[in-house]
Amino acid sequence: MSAKQRSSILVRAAFAIIVLIATAPMISVLISGVVAGVLGCPLDEGSPHPCPFMGVDLSEILYSMVVFGWLGLVTLPLGAVALWVWQMIRA
Repeated sequence: MSAKQRSSILVRAAFAIIVLIATAPMISVLISGVVAGVLGCPLDEGSPHPCPFMGVDLSEILYSMVVFGWLGLVTLPLGAVALWVWQMIRA
């Protein structure tokens, strides 16, 4: 593998990592919403509501995943800045 190919892989990996970290809170909210919707459980950031699945209460996990979404207020703008810096370095 040449040095140019290796740097190209590192640049793409850096892009993927930035995007994944920036969007992780939103992905968490989407997953928790889908799971709660499929199980027919109410879901909000006010408090956890009972959500049984195969004898296990998922309410705390789903609640934590929804509240984690608020971190997106920080990660999305920081991710945008990081992508801008990434683009300036790449250019």
